[in-house]
Amino acid sequence: SVDEVGALLEGGREAVAVVFTATWDAPGAQMLDVVEAVLDNTSRVSLAVADAEACAAALVDTYGVTSVPTLVVVARLGVVRRVEGADAAAWTKALRITLGADQPAAQTIIPGGGGGGPTTAKQPVDERLWQLVQTAPLTLLVDGGAASAETAALLHANGLAYAVVDVRKDAAFGDAVAARYHLGGGGGPPDGNTSFPLLFASGALVGGADAVRALATPASSEASPSSEDAATAAPRPPPPEAGDSVLKARLLTKRLETLTTRSKVVLFMKGAPGAPKCKFSRQTCDLLEAGGVDDYASYDILEDPDVRRGLKTYSNWPTFPQLYVDGAFVGGVDILKEMAADEGTSLAEQLGLVDPPPKEAAAGAPPKAADEHDSQQDGLTKRLESLVSASEVMLFMKGSPEAPRCGFSRTICELLRQADVAFGSFDILQDNEVRQGLKTYSNWPTFPQLYVKGDLIGGLDILQEMAQDGDLKTQLLGD
Repeated sequence: SVDEVGALLEGGREAVAVVFTATWDAPGAQMLDVVEAVLDNTSRVSLAVADAEACAAALVDTYGVTSVPTLVVVARLGVVRRVEGADAAAWTKALRITLGADQPAAQTIIPGGGGGGPTTAKQPVDERLWQLVQTAPLTLLVDGGAASAETAALLHANGLAYAVVDVRKDAAFGDAVAARYHLGGGGGPPDGNTSFPLLFASGALVGGADAVRALATPASSEASPSSEDAATAAPRPPPPEAGDSVLKARLLTKRLETLTTRSKVVLFMKGAPGAPKCKFSRQTCDLLEAGGVDDYASYDILEDPDVRRGLKTYSNWPTFPQLYVDGAFVGGVDILKEMAADEGTSLAEQLGLVDPPPKEAAAGAPPKAADEHDSQQDGLTKRLESLVSASEVMLFMKGSPEAPRCGFSRTICELLRQADVAFGSFDILQDNEVRQGLKTYSNWPTFPQLYVKGDLIGGLDILQEMAQDGDLKTQLLGD
């Protein structure tokens, strides 16, 4: 039923793939095998099978099913994809786009048409709208009014390419979109817009004419952040390239915010997981698979120069691939290699994607009371506070400076020595309580970790960037 599909979405699924078939529908059974193969090992998209002749009529009517087999992909927005007929390639493509493994091809939208084939008046408004706004980085819905013309001119003047959907070509669709966003009444979109146009960036609503105008206007209070603010602010909006406008840079930031949060785990790479186009992307995909992370979206940065450029600043990370979890930047292949080398803890556990196995209590030991656990945690925190301040510069590493036990620890010791920075060290391999506790204490999942005067500086990649910028010793300790 429709309610059962809704319950799956409320239960945390990103989408539900509903396969409409019938007992006599042999091609439908084949398409069901295709869906099960594509959705194997993923919990983000649920599979539901409906007998078109036996299920509730409301289900068939709601999703406009007129033949079998039919695939309908339902998200919180509504129906986002539909494929009719036994076309295995088309079903696979629709599901892979839903999972983020493939990208919808960018194209100019013909009014009334959308990505993945033309939309039709029989489709629900949410499905048509989703298709339309996914087909290009920027999509502008216009109605021919003065505000629409002004916004289109503003985008054009700022050198922005965008797709246009003229809602006058389908009055019923235009009215449905207006009703969905309460245009002409209260409770409208984020900027309080009361009429068209509506601008979407990578499928997410930006707003109307007022929102675009505001994004194009530099704030009088905008100033370069202090070095202290810059060090703590992440992610950072990409700065405009030479010739870029404020509007172009801000819309790119909007796109990056959407793309980095479109799934729980997002990998920005060269190519796709099934066809990586560089060895580092291939290694990252292999690391994720080996570490139990086989359910993630990907984005091919080779197909989008703006995202490729902007993400370097947004992540404060100059290379690819880049991994995001819950919208937070994790790192690149070197970080993942280091995490994967952490014995006893899977990559999926370190990324917070699965719960670690419960620790077995010693035989005959009574369970610990809550106050005893809190007391132990307080004791560990005090110990860590003492350790990170044991020396002005304190390095938590694998092994010792004289005998490092991983390449990352060896390299960071060499950097500090080359910069003539004296430092104390702690071998986290000799104390698992410190090793695990420090990950939470510092909110930094990997080692080595460098502290100066009790404050976390970062790991190897941060030190390498600082060394490239100039005098590492001065940056760490001041004049």
